[in-house]
Amino acid sequence: MIKRVFLIVVSSYFLLTTIAYAEENVDEEEQKINMFKQMEAVTNIPWYYYAAMNQY
Repeated sequence: MIKRVFLIVVSSYFLLTTIAYAEENVDEEEQKINMFKQMEAVTNIPWYYYAAMNQY
């Protein structure tokens, strides 16, 4: 019984931290894309060029 409770607690902890981390990454990626699109508007260089340069 104690093993099951422990397993449930540990599993839920890892699940919740993984979900929180994934949500933070989505926000960062959206911010980067918005910044690239703003740079595209100013320089007329397509935003995906900036995204490609960002990978390196």
